[in-house]
Amino acid sequence: MEKGTPGYRGRLHEMLNSRGIAVGDVVRITREDRIFQGMLMPRPELSDDRHLVIKLSNGYNIGIRVDSSVSLEREGDARRS
Repeated sequence: MEKGTPGYRGRLHEMLNSRGIAVGDVVRITREDRIFQGMLMPRPELSDDRHLVIKLSNGYNIGIRVDSSVSLEREGDARRS
């Protein structure tokens, strides 16, 4: 199955691609003094280009607004964990 970033577009799509991050990857997001870690989820194609969705280890999905204050890193591939 080809990896990609379905539903992500604009600056957020470019940011994910430049960091080698695809749907299914485990990501670490740092925003101010909070850290979120989870699996990057796909988004509906008509969604905005400022939020990404991750599935936390407790099973909940959360959306995080991404701006210049956010650090985004790839931690690994959830399918290989």
